[in-house]
Amino acid sequence: MLDPVVNAARILWEFYNVHKDPVNLLLTTAFSGFGLTGLNWWREKQQKRRRARIAGDSLPFRVVRPNQDVFPAIFGRERAEYLYPSLIDWDIPLQDRELDINHLAEIIRLLNDDQWVIITGPAGIGKTREMAEVALRFIRRGWTVMVFTGTLEGDQFPREQFLDVRRNVLFIFDDLHIQMRRSEPTRENRATEEQSLPTDRPLQERLLAALDHCDSVHIPDTRIKVLATARDETVSDDPRLVSPWEMLQWERYPLWRRFTRYRLPRPENQAAASWLVNVSNRTGIQLECPPEEIAQRNDGTFQNLVNNFEILLAGDSQEGRSLSLSRENFKDTLRGSWKKCYQDAFKLEPLAKELYDAVDLLQQANIPLKAFVVERVALMLVRGNRWQKVRYQWRIKKALEKLEAREGILSPRDGQIEGKGELLSLEDYLEKLLGLFLALLDRFPLEVKEALDKVSNKLYDKQNYTESLRGYDALVKYFPEDETFQLMRGNNLYYLVRYTDALDCFNQATEIKPDYFRAWTNKGLIIQKIDVLEGVEKEATALEYYDRALAINPDDALTLVNKGSLLGELGKKEEALELYKQAINNDPNYYRAYYAQGLEFSEMNRYEESISAYAQAIEVKPDFVAAWVGKGNQLENLGRYEEALSAYDEAIRLKPDYEAAWHNKGNQLANLGRYEEALSAYEEAIRLKPDYEAAWHNKGNQLANLGRYEEALSAYEEAIRLKPDYDYAWLGKGNQLANLGRYEEALSAYEEAIRLKPDYDYAWHNKGNQLANLGRYEEALSAYEEAIRLKPDYDYAWNGKGNQLGNLGRYEEALSAYEEAIRLKPDYEAAWLNKGNQLANLGRYEEALSAYDEAIRLKPDYEVAWAVKGNQLANLGRYEEALSAYEEAIRLKPDYETAWFCKGSQLGNLERYEEAIAAYDEAIKFKADYIEAIFNKAILLKKLGHQDIVNQQFHLIVETCQQYKNKDNQTIDFWNVYAASLTCLGQYEEVEQILQKALAINPNHPNTNYNLACYYAIQDNIPLAVEYLAKAIQLRPSDREQAKKDSDFDKIRQDPRFIELISDNF
Repeated sequence: MLDPVVNAARILWEFYNVHKDPVNLLLTTAFSGFGLTGLNWWREKQQKRRRARIAGDSLPFRVVRPNQDVFPAIFGRERAEYLYPSLIDWDIPLQDRELDINHLAEIIRLLNDDQWVIITGPAGIGKTREMAEVALRFIRRGWTVMVFTGTLEGDQFPREQFLDVRRNVLFIFDDLHIQMRRSEPTRENRATEEQSLPTDRPLQERLLAALDHCDSVHIPDTRIKVLATARDETVSDDPRLVSPWEMLQWERYPLWRRFTRYRLPRPENQAAASWLVNVSNRTGIQLECPPEEIAQRNDGTFQNLVNNFEILLAGDSQEGRSLSLSRENFKDTLRGSWKKCYQDAFKLEPLAKELYDAVDLLQQANIPLKAFVVERVALMLVRGNRWQKVRYQWRIKKALEKLEAREGILSPRDGQIEGKGELLSLEDYLEKLLGLFLALLDRFPLEVKEALDKVSNKLYDKQNYTESLRGYDALVKYFPEDETFQLMRGNNLYYLVRYTDALDCFNQATEIKPDYFRAWTNKGLIIQKIDVLEGVEKEATALEYYDRALAINPDDALTLVNKGSLLGELGKKEEALELYKQAINNDPNYYRAYYAQGLEFSEMNRYEESISAYAQAIEVKPDFVAAWVGKGNQLENLGRYEEALSAYDEAIRLKPDYEAAWHNKGNQLANLGRYEEALSAYEEAIRLKPDYEAAWHNKGNQLANLGRYEEALSAYEEAIRLKPDYDYAWLGKGNQLANLGRYEEALSAYEEAIRLKPDYDYAWHNKGNQLANLGRYEEALSAYEEAIRLKPDYDYAWNGKGNQLGNLGRYEEALSAYEEAIRLKPDYEAAWLNKGNQLANLGRYEEALSAYDEAIRLKPDYEVAWAVKGNQLANLGRYEEALSAYEEAIRLKPDYETAWFCKGSQLGNLERYEEAIAAYDEAIKFKADYIEAIFNKAILLKKLGHQDIVNQQFHLIVETCQQYKNKDNQTIDFWNVYAASLTCLGQYEEVEQILQKALAINPNHPNTNYNLACYYAIQDNIPLAVEYLAKAIQLRPSDREQAKKDSDFDKIRQDPRFIELISDNF
């Protein structure tokens, strides 16, 4: 009697060990949990049956004919497959989820308007039910409904599904976000923006192409409509988890622009309450509280209500007890169910964590979830040494079998894996997965072939071409006859700049499959790259390869674009544009064709058309960074700097580490005069790319604009260090050396720029500036003339030429040069100013005054023009007006020492000596070594009888001049004041020598000639005194009146020659 008892006990104990968790749950929840477990098992079984049926179907659609039952096709199961007949989806009356709004009618109206419609909303709110009701209405109207199963191969639907379709067709796509998530990835190419090497296409693109092809080829005479659903949550519970809405990539793909999005709201409380009452009556489950109270607690989904009734029915099937739904036993939300499922699995088998993680990684890599691969990845994730992992291998296999039987983990439902909580980052494990599959390839080549391909492709997408090449090297070794592996290996070699090896791969691909047009296209691109390399055998040109590819597939947009790019480089712009147009006609969504158009138009200086082309590229692919940059470049060419800045900002938003976009943004900010911001942009470009010589150069430009010349000089020198033959940087360096007064060094920098670029007109102009600063006027003149020869309309060079002619006393020629500068640029205020100066030198004061007035009209705040205008008014004896002009100059620039000096001079002419002295004091305050102001102040103090102070002033001037007299490039005024101060102190020994130095600078300088006349008069050298006075009067007629009352001429005043010279009739 004991043996059967012992055997029964042993059997029960083994059963408990195997089913410990459900038994415990049964005991702790009064058997209701056991019912839930059975429910979940049944539902999973049905889901697996549904998946098996779909997976086994080689066709992408289930076709429902007019007047057939459409619901089973859409919901994926027949009536008999429902565990609870009272909860069959389509038997429960459709609820109006909002009062006064008929969503079903609105969706049908949109479809009747020939729009594609996608119903969006969160999980569980009844999107599929609304879709099914719409489909039912169309079935009744005689339409054929085709329900997508998610098994689209290529970019065309199989023709056999449409052979007997003669009626109008409604395409149904349920849960598109899941389909997109599980679709094949895009193997995007990352070659130059002009050309690329794409291979496969994502489901978003293939689905659009298939629908368009179906509309035009399979059923061209039949109306089609498209209805889809998708979840639209934009935020995931885990920040590292892609949200359902992001799975669609709504902004990226043109497919979605064909749809009208209809966002279905969550059901209002009244709709949920009405559903509760209806289902309560159907199931016999009593509501122990008003349905509105339960509806208030519900999470806003119909699915959660269904789940609650299923739980109760499952418990009833186990216990046979009466059922009721109350506030206490109502489960408030759908959230957390998968988390609970994971926690239960982990309790049963701790290795569930590694298995969940393995599935997570494989799903992210789009690798099919085969048991063999999942086990190996899980084993890789297990911590421990080699021997411990051997021990774990059998346990992982058994754990996976349990999880598959219990949860269907190899066919996970949406959100199931996420229920484990923290997700892994595929990027962190790609190289480990590569190593794993490479190690397994020797023993299990067929089993890991696809997995290794997917991982290698992911590394390729991440631009890790070295590691991706390792994978494809191995795949080519084991599967040498696979043309796709040869192609992908060649793509990696292309990006690693191993062009000859890449060409070998593409040659292998075309040998394996002679009609593999993509390999022919890539061969054409490679030939362009290796054209300059020696030792490469080229049996055909790149154009011939492109033609071969087009002979196989005449409509391939990529090949057309690549061939067009080559023709454009060969100068055949119009032919290139025609090919781009053909590519766009073949594939209106091929954004690179628009981009290539934009580049071509840009090179042809057709900027508006270029902008339009870039805009079309952006419309198709809003995140196409290169197109945003190209658009910005053309807007800059058109002077539309604000718009260009916006384009670069968008490029940076899309790709924050894009140094070229930061650089170009800096250019626009500089064009807009926002120098500090421009400087920051260039510094960011340099941070991203420290050897970016153009950014260093432009950083120097902005520092110069901000007056930070030493820092600017350092920036230019860094640009030169990075690129020693950078002529623009040498020019910038010269400019800063000039700003710092280091004229000889500046001159050397300009000469280096000219050596690097002999026709560099700006460098010739700036060389002239430095030669002028060094007093080498003849050489400066030659430099300006060379700049003009190189660029005859170079207004600044004409102005500079005029300056040097003026310095050489060739006033008429100088005047002509300024007039040419004005002809080239009528609003060139500096040229008007300088023209006035030459007219003044020629004694044509009224004309000079008119020139200064024009300069002021062009630039009302031109303080220098106001000052020289005052000089001419003084020359005309209009001292009060002159005084007003100087005061305006001072108002514009309060620290303008020259204007204060001139104001003092006019106040002296008006015999307002005290005010004049105060003006000179202001000039000296702003320029302590302003010897001319000190001298004039001393003269006025002498007139006022302050002889003791006067001598101190003259001694101060002499000391200052002696300190600086050996400095190069002293001015004429310096030498004249020095001589005059010595004369006032009676120290005549050096006066003649000093004045001759001034005369050597400019023989036609009126002041110098007058001062020499005074000196020779004091020395009683009448012939030379008369000679120089005559020249001074010739140069400046007002000196005649000055000489009549100047005491320096007292010794010769009675000489007939002097009398005759100062006579009004002379």
